[in-house]
Amino acid sequence: MTAEWQLPVEVNIIDLEFGGVHGRIGAYLLETEIGLVLIEAGPASTLDALEAGLASRGYQLSDISDVFVTHIHLDHAGSCGWLAEQGCRIHVHEFGAQHLSDPTRLMESVRRIYGKQTDVLWGEVKPVPEALICPMRDGDVFDLGNASLKAYETPGHARHHHALLLDDGHQRSCFTGDAAAMLIPAYERFILLPTPPPEFDLQAWLASLDLLERVQAEAYFLTHFGKIENPKSHFQWVREALSAHCSFIAERVQQQMSLDEIMQAYQPWFQSIANEAGVESQTYDANVHTYLIRMNVVGIMRYLDKKQERAKQH
Repeated sequence: MTAEWQLPVEVNIIDLEFGGVHGRIGAYLLETEIGLVLIEAGPASTLDALEAGLASRGYQLSDISDVFVTHIHLDHAGSCGWLAEQGCRIHVHEFGAQHLSDPTRLMESVRRIYGKQTDVLWGEVKPVPEALICPMRDGDVFDLGNASLKAYETPGHARHHHALLLDDGHQRSCFTGDAAAMLIPAYERFILLPTPPPEFDLQAWLASLDLLERVQAEAYFLTHFGKIENPKSHFQWVREALSAHCSFIAERVQQQMSLDEIMQAYQPWFQSIANEAGVESQTYDANVHTYLIRMNVVGIMRYLDKKQERAKQH
């Protein structure tokens, strides 16, 4: 069947209502000729919301044939083990596959950040049987029958990161994971940057933004959260935010401020940016928690250290 006779693949977002907050984490449901396909699995703690979202459309977890995750962080892939128990195939970056089959090291890293709140925030993370893991590589194209899905290597936020391009012959839709950062719905100028250690890389992220633009999709969808209304402007705002955050922290590293001192300066600075964008205090507090502040500061500081080390070697 030629593309012009195929029906468009509808992109359905399921709000996973992470932490009881609307518009924080989304999963995208696609009805294709090979079955139901899910882009992003979300945390294990949001399985009930995923099930409810599916039920509202007449489906259940076992109806999903394939799950594609942009990367292995728990807000994107934490429930993969549960979905694999339903028989779902899990498609994941080749560098992250081993951490889904054995999440021990992944969970150790998560617990260093979230401590006693880990299980409450993320739920029980189960391993994915190796037989159900399908490693993805840059440029891989998956035939969905009435559409295709192509993986694009997009590091910067994480080394093991892909953006996914859906092409149904009518429209190309790009699922950006965290490569296009995060938004709070209704506040498009306030860019939330997750810059986690040890893999945050400014130059790689900027290159990934250039790649996303070159893809020239008609629609771009963020995991956090929803469709980007002004892609060209959004990508530029992300570039500006990355530069501003890195510069702010670099200046304080040069002043030999400690981690705690930088965090104490970073938090009100970040909140002032939110205030300028009109973000209400309650909304800011629901989306920008202490964990994100610490993760961003530590991630950027580690990136700056590695950059300095590379400079010394040359």
